[in-house]
Amino acid sequence: MEDLSSQQQCWVLSSADLETLLESSDDAIFSKNLENVVVQWSRGAEQVYGYSRAEMVGQSIARLLPLDRPGEAAMILEWIKKGERLERWETVRLAKGGRPLIVLLTVSPLRDASGAITGAITVARDITARRQTEETVRGLEAQVQNRALVMDTANRIALNILAHRTGVEALRHIADEG
Repeated sequence: MEDLSSQQQCWVLSSADLETLLESSDDAIFSKNLENVVVQWSRGAEQVYGYSRAEMVGQSIARLLPLDRPGEAAMILEWIKKGERLERWETVRLAKGGRPLIVLLTVSPLRDASGAITGAITVARDITARRQTEETVRGLEAQVQNRALVMDTANRIALNILAHRTGVEALRHIADEG
């Protein structure tokens, strides 16, 4: 077996390879410049947000922000300008038509050949359905706990009645209560 660590090979993706990689993801992948203007918009971004590439390239990322989060894009851009990466940050974005999406964002700086930061690439995963499912499960768990409490209370009442009555008298009392 060859020792791969001793080999000095460099794998370089062509533009076509990179485009294929980006277009094969179901996640929304897009890049923006330092003015928060969309430069690239993937097929996954089209599916997640509902905007076509033609509708988003050249537009401000603010189009995706809910009104209650006006400073979020600028805050992320400040981190990017410092060379920081934002990983797995849960937030809300808007799809076409204003439908809110719960997304998990990873945002990384883009650099030119000299190392200067020129923008950012964002990967956004729509986790709306997962969050809704988790909320439904929490609601069902609460219902099960409530029903268990009701059954426990009913059993305690029945046992209390039976402890104070005997035989037929207890059964009559239970029948009269029902």
